[in-house]
Amino acid sequence: MARASVRFEAIIPRKLNFAGEFLDALIEQELDAAQAGVKKDFERTVRTWKNKPDFKTEKQPGRRWVKTNHQVYYWLNTGTPPHIIRAKNGKSLVFYRTGFKPKSRPEALVSLPGQRASEDKAHVKMVHHPGTKARNWSIVIQKKWQKKLSLNLRKGMKAAAKQ
Repeated sequence: MARASVRFEAIIPRKLNFAGEFLDALIEQELDAAQAGVKKDFERTVRTWKNKPDFKTEKQPGRRWVKTNHQVYYWLNTGTPPHIIRAKNGKSLVFYRTGFKPKSRPEALVSLPGQRASEDKAHVKMVHHPGTKARNWSIVIQKKWQKKLSLNLRKGMKAAAKQ
């Protein structure tokens, strides 16, 4: 199944000569904080959804992941090419013709109310969907938290070196 995920790893240069246990504890602490922030950012992107994805966390020494297997989230995150959607079981597709505003925008870590301004419904057997522009949430979140993680690790190491 498709998956949207963000992975973080702490990469520490070998030339640093901190006490191993202290450095390991600092890395784990900062990775835990980054993972919590990443999960909150993912959850912000679906705040107004009715069927929200479940974001799961995984942890290994020096590594953290936030993942979901939610298909619709994957399609919005990565985008879709133009495609045909057909009604199943002889039924018809029903959608509003005008006034639609999506709940999300590319590269914005928000979930808006969305809008359906019209009650003008269409009932069709097939539709040519124009495709969906990728929201790129996982890329935006990865960049944001990788930068914060690097800064926080540097601050922690500088503070420790002064003592």
